[in-house]
Amino acid sequence: MSPGRAPDGFWPAVLSPLAAVAASLAVGIVAAGIAIGLGAGDDQAGPVVIAVGSASLALSALLIVRRRPPHVRRLAWGTKGRLAAAIGVGVVAGIGCLVAATAVLVVGAALDPGTEDALERAQNDLEDASSGATWGLALIVLSVVVLAPLGEELLFRGILLRGLVRRLAFWPAALVSGVAFALVHLDQYVPYPLWPRTVGLVLIGVILAMVYRARGYWAAVAAHATVNGVAAVSLLVA
Repeated sequence: MSPGRAPDGFWPAVLSPLAAVAASLAVGIVAAGIAIGLGAGDDQAGPVVIAVGSASLALSALLIVRRRPPHVRRLAWGTKGRLAAAIGVGVVAGIGCLVAATAVLVVGAALDPGTEDALERAQNDLEDASSGATWGLALIVLSVVVLAPLGEELLFRGILLRGLVRRLAFWPAALVSGVAFALVHLDQYVPYPLWPRTVGLVLIGVILAMVYRARGYWAAVAAHATVNGVAAVSLLVA
């Protein structure tokens, strides 16, 4: 192993994404403190914090992968088949993710009517957070459609999933990575009992793992960006 290279083992692959998420959260908190200290309001500080956190996560993922041996780096963000075809598969898979997650939410609301009100309150909060200046909204869209898919797919699929399959079969590994993916995205929904949302996020994580295994990193990025892009468009329309 070259000097300065991280070992390509199970625990480094499992723990490093969690450390990256914790670090990006800390950076986001610091950015929020600085923005508020400079007199920014919530509508101004929010987009900055989201962008800084997303950029920090993407940079952390890149640094982690760059410390891996060369063959691991190639596998982490490689593409199976032609890039254009992989991206096309990713877009279709992203639409499938949206359909599946929506079905989970509909079933959840039918089983537990209280979750429908919680979903509506959460959606209103997200719309309020994105209702500031145009530059802030553009920053949020850039963060969730570009930075988040690039960083999160490298962390949760390129590093975490590939580490988990060293000890587990693919499906348990995909489920574990999907749960980790869901937990990282629950910060926006903490005040609300959104168990259908959690199940939907886990399902999206598992589908993204399938896409990654079948067509590689860029296909998973395209699927993730499609999901986030539709969400961003819905906020813009709102």
